[in-house]
Amino acid sequence: MRYFVFGGANVDINVTVPSGLVLHDSNIGKISFSYGGVGRNIAENLARLGCEVFFVSVFSSDEISQAMFNSLASLGIRLQFCKITNKPQSSYLNVIDDNNDLYFGLASMESYELLTKSDVHNIPFRPDDIFIIDTNFNESVLEFLFDQDNRKIVDAISSAKAIKLKPFLDQIYMLKVTPLEGEALTGEKDPLKICKALRSAGVKSVIVSLGDQGLLYQDPSGLYKVTHKVITPVNTNGAGDALLAGFAAKLDCVFDEQLQWGIASSFASLQSLSATSKKLNQEFVRTTDLELKIEEIEND
Repeated sequence: MRYFVFGGANVDINVTVPSGLVLHDSNIGKISFSYGGVGRNIAENLARLGCEVFFVSVFSSDEISQAMFNSLASLGIRLQFCKITNKPQSSYLNVIDDNNDLYFGLASMESYELLTKSDVHNIPFRPDDIFIIDTNFNESVLEFLFDQDNRKIVDAISSAKAIKLKPFLDQIYMLKVTPLEGEALTGEKDPLKICKALRSAGVKSVIVSLGDQGLLYQDPSGLYKVTHKVITPVNTNGAGDALLAGFAAKLDCVFDEQLQWGIASSFASLQSLSATSKKLNQEFVRTTDLELKIEEIEND
């Protein structure tokens, strides 16, 4: 099984303010740089889990962008369908509060408009290739990808970008959203209603990520509430990407195994200063105690 990941590759600017943020004032904190982007994070996580991965994105020709490109290549990720440009690399600023959670994020993503339908329509896909798509690219690229018969796993990314998915909901095999993203797509605030609305719209499998409260999952077999052990995060940025990568890596396995791989992968990310973790591998996934509890809420 091959995975084609279509999505963002960002330079992440990480700001931590351990003593608490004070608005309209100068704060004392730390600034670090790392590699991010939802698609890039998912591609790296899949590679660390032993999957065959092709990544399709836009990279700048500058030094830091090429270092990010080379870091993915060193993991065995295939990058021959990426577009290289002289424009600035997309970047993402995330400010972490004194609870190690995201206070706010700021995305500069103009370079993704440079990827066009003509850049992807000659890629030699196989019928059994799995597409993993984030919502960074423009509508013409998304339309082309959703026109293909391959199974599609989608990360909504943000409430602002999630609305791009409205025309394609009945073509999505698995969709991960947060409550805010789900509300943007369905108009519902309650996570249970979000699950049901997305299933009614044609999504086969829905994951609503609830942070340290676990997740909701619904597919044709039923609707489930999943909780797990709560850990103190080092950084929450990237945990949702790792969750989806773990589910995707075990796409055709039983639900319990998908959960183990998804949530264990997110635990690895939560314990890393950057959006992905070098600790992530199959052994980490198998041996991490998650204290999973699965409650079936109702049959679908």
